[in-house]
Amino acid sequence: MNVVPISRFRPRSQPLICFVDLQVEYVSPGRALAVEETDPWMGNCRRILAFAREQRLPIAHFRQLRRDAYLNAATSFASWIDEFKPLPSEMVFERSLPSCYSADPFADMAENIDDPLIVIVGLTSSGACLATAVDSFHRQHACCFVSDASWSRPLGSANARQTNAFAGEIIRQYSSVLSTAETIKWLTTEKFSLVS
Repeated sequence: MNVVPISRFRPRSQPLICFVDLQVEYVSPGRALAVEETDPWMGNCRRILAFAREQRLPIAHFRQLRRDAYLNAATSFASWIDEFKPLPSEMVFERSLPSCYSADPFADMAENIDDPLIVIVGLTSSGACLATAVDSFHRQHACCFVSDASWSRPLGSANARQTNAFAGEIIRQYSSVLSTAETIKWLTTEKFSLVS
């Protein structure tokens, strides 16, 4: 009798591409939460979104909604930036706190995925992205932060560019940190696509 060895194969988790807080509030000049620059981070977000849609990767959009003057659901400032509006086939999560995990439906979903792999792009690197990376680390979920597809407002004496770079270095303690080009190459190489 021949014995055919069957290896224990555990497929890698498919990444969930998370677009964080791409809301009008952050790109409206004169608003307190507005970022000063939209290049290159916004173009890089566009590239990743187009790539993820083309490859049919799972996409989740997150936005913060608050009961105060900023990010208030009753205002147009809480709306999505036009080019980042979710498609009907994409997931949408809303929350009031910085971490994406503070959206209970997302946290529940992530807990029910074997070895979740979270890819974070969007706003703000020193707030929502950092909080999400720390939460993913504590939950033992793999996480990748795309540093040049995110941005932040200036903090203290640091300008926005310095703040974004510093936030990326802090996030590196909890997550992989890649550029847009590296992320697309990695996702292409690993063939995570749903297309068979």
